[in-house]
Amino acid sequence: MRIKRTAVFVLAIILSLFLKPVQALEAFVIDNYQVEIVVNSDNSYDIVEKIEANFSRERHGIFRSIPSRQGNGRALVRDIEVDGHQFQVDRGSNYTTIMIGDPEAYVDGKQIYTIRYNYLVGEDGISEYDEFYFNLIGTEWNTYINAASFKITMPREFNAERLNFTSGAVGSTDSSNVQFLSDGQVITGKILSRLDPKEGVTVALPLPEGYYTDVADLSQRSRLMKFAAYIISLLLVFLAFTRWKKYGRDRELFAPVQFYPPQQMTSAELGYIIDGVVDNKDITSLIILWAAKGYLKIVTGQSDGEGNMSKATTKEFMLVKLKNVDDKMRVYEQQMFDSLFDTYGDGTRVSAEDLKNKFFETVNTTQLKVRHYFSDEKSLYTATSRRLRILFHLLALIPSLLVLFASFYPELVFAGSPLTVIMFIVIGAILVDLPVLVLMELLAFRTKIKAGSKYRFATFLGAVIALVPSLVAAYFVARFTDLNLIDLGAMIVITGIINFLAFIMPKRTEYGNICAEQILGFKDFLQHAEKPRLEALVNDNPEYYYQTMAYALVLGVSDVWARKFDSIAMEPPTWYSGYPTGRYSPLVFQRHLSRSFNSVHSSMVSMPSAKPGGGFSSAGGGSVGGGSGGGGGGSW
Repeated sequence: MRIKRTAVFVLAIILSLFLKPVQALEAFVIDNYQVEIVVNSDNSYDIVEKIEANFSRERHGIFRSIPSRQGNGRALVRDIEVDGHQFQVDRGSNYTTIMIGDPEAYVDGKQIYTIRYNYLVGEDGISEYDEFYFNLIGTEWNTYINAASFKITMPREFNAERLNFTSGAVGSTDSSNVQFLSDGQVITGKILSRLDPKEGVTVALPLPEGYYTDVADLSQRSRLMKFAAYIISLLLVFLAFTRWKKYGRDRELFAPVQFYPPQQMTSAELGYIIDGVVDNKDITSLIILWAAKGYLKIVTGQSDGEGNMSKATTKEFMLVKLKNVDDKMRVYEQQMFDSLFDTYGDGTRVSAEDLKNKFFETVNTTQLKVRHYFSDEKSLYTATSRRLRILFHLLALIPSLLVLFASFYPELVFAGSPLTVIMFIVIGAILVDLPVLVLMELLAFRTKIKAGSKYRFATFLGAVIALVPSLVAAYFVARFTDLNLIDLGAMIVITGIINFLAFIMPKRTEYGNICAEQILGFKDFLQHAEKPRLEALVNDNPEYYYQTMAYALVLGVSDVWARKFDSIAMEPPTWYSGYPTGRYSPLVFQRHLSRSFNSVHSSMVSMPSAKPGGGFSSAGGGSVGGGSGGGGGGSW
């Protein structure tokens, strides 16, 4: 029940904040709008609004949106009460919205809503004079107001000759529709004719400087907090840079030519070292590696329903076990191989259909085991640099937290409901940091082994690109809220810099440097090897090309590698069935195998589809809408 009620409130609040109907009128008119204000010496106002609404259609009730701004400064709505009605308060940067009514009940006809709240303006930012400049009735009511009256009690005497009331649409200076009387410290008055939709009433009263006492300067406190936030954020950037320089900067790599994959590592391990991620492709490349080593055979074609394959097509495949696992395999290879045939197949054969939407769990488990293989003495990165990476990813939240905290500091101190504001700040900081983090991961840091200026340029370019969507989002957030675009942009950029330094923080161990150098040397050979050298390698080992195919695949150079062998006489592999008839070509075979491998890969990593769930003024005059307060409301 409470979840449903909260959902209705949240939906209504979102609609009230972001939807601005300009055509259809509200489901009610206001027969009478009474406003009583007691102005306090600290430039805060105790306000009582009595709204007599007459509904023409059933609605839950009304909402009242009160601006949380005073000109370019801050204002706070606090101590909210509603007589005789259920209500809920939502605090945003632009408005404080009071939802009045029961989400499980409807009202129609005449209803009376009495709203009480304190409106704290504080320091007005004007050094020459003080003022009482307030929108008694805001211009954001999209309905008729047939009658309105007001009573204002000032804390001390004032110059009544400078008192001015205006009514009408925003910017109007018409004072003919307001009748008022000033008696000592009390001002009373009413409108002479009804207000049309989007029309309001504003009072402007210039006062001598010092009229208000004990005034809290909300905007100045926010500015000081924000200044401190920027200083701390820049110190974090400096700290991250110095930690990277001391603990994270790698030495230059020297990559001698390598004819074979380094240190007898598997293709999955090479894929992990090259970019720091064990991809699904890295795991499924083991199928080609095992085939080249004689452990299994890949049969492609069309199934006859009884386990036999016919016709040269890559739409379906079958893996046939040729020999059992042995000690030449890593432990994780043995476990994955046995699972492939014993768990999902019949012990000797396994088809695409056997693996579809099932084998992904084994793939995920094997990914973890490959990463775990590089631990302890085989660790690729130093423990200190890994810990610093995690630390600075967490510290990257601090700039957003501090700037948001400074922006909402008055609400935290004066609003009386800090828990809601704190939750907003924390969630906001995470929403700033998370997209930057994810985009950097996708765009900047899935690059190859860190080596030289090309890597540094790629990571820098990726980091810049990663910030663009977040900065665009910040622009629209700034348009719909009063959060400053410069502050939002600075948060994102500083967060991005710290995350960038955190990403490049891990420093290779000497073992990691050796692995990286050998992989770079091997990849360079795959890309630039000349025919005489390849002919010598094939003469020495006729299976050389097939034994390196899985590695070329994870390095992303399989097509380049195949072309180099296309003019070298070679026998087709015995572990692959389904090659089209005709002259054998390593390049044609590689492309045919790639299509088969894509089918193998898709079946091995496919997962079941998720099931859908349920479930300000100048000294004198003034104009309508120019003061603090006001706002409007509507029905829900």
